[in-house]
Amino acid sequence: MWQTGVLGVSLGQVVTAIFVLLAFLSLRRVIFRFVVSSLRTVTRKTKSKLDDLVRHAVEKSLEFGFVVVGFYLAGQIFPMSAAASDTFDTFIRSLISLTLFWVLFRSIDPLSLLMDRGIAMLGSSSMRDTMKGFFVKLAKFVVICPGTAAVFLRARTH
Repeated sequence: MWQTGVLGVSLGQVVTAIFVLLAFLSLRRVIFRFVVSSLRTVTRKTKSKLDDLVRHAVEKSLEFGFVVVGFYLAGQIFPMSAAASDTFDTFIRSLISLTLFWVLFRSIDPLSLLMDRGIAMLGSSSMRDTMKGFFVKLAKFVVICPGTAAVFLRARTH
């Protein structure tokens, strides 16, 4: 049973792939905390609060990136047929695209602080708030459209 398994995949290979995925998922919290604490140390040394806001905004999407890496590593251990391997590769690439666009999307709100100086020249505060809200929503829309297209195009090509 350990050698033949199911559908030509040994049970040992399945258990190993599952173990790698679970180990990576349990270690991701430790690794992620180390990376975030290192970034936090670096961003606290700067005078600007913008980098702190961007770091905080993208933390969850970066944590999801560690999950994607875990799936990728488990998939490299697990033997698959050519069709299943292509489907898995497409799935992983779609997750990578999703993660990258999620980071961009989450970065828009903190980066909108850069608009404050330029918009400050535009009359009343309600006008400034309206213009800033419009540009932030427009930027999010501009990120969502190609992000969605990239994820679905990647899925469609395979």
